[in-house]
Amino acid sequence: MADSQRDTVRPAEPAPEAEVLQRALSGAIFPLEPRQLDLLAGENEAPAELRSRLSSLARREYGSLGDVEAALASVA
Repeated sequence: MADSQRDTVRPAEPAPEAEVLQRALSGAIFPLEPRQLDLLAGENEAPAELRSRLSSLARREYGSLGDVEAALASVA
């Protein structure tokens, strides 16, 4: 392998779960509550399991995609 190929740094790709969440919440205008997250995910044809997890989050406003990701990770 040439040195130039070996030393090439590739940008980190989001984890598959993160990609699914990004697609599910595409078009989101935060802040959103769990019910709204679930509705948007349904409009974006998200998997039922993700929709269920979104709707079961603590009832509060989530201010960003990162906020939702952190909340999902804490209840996984």
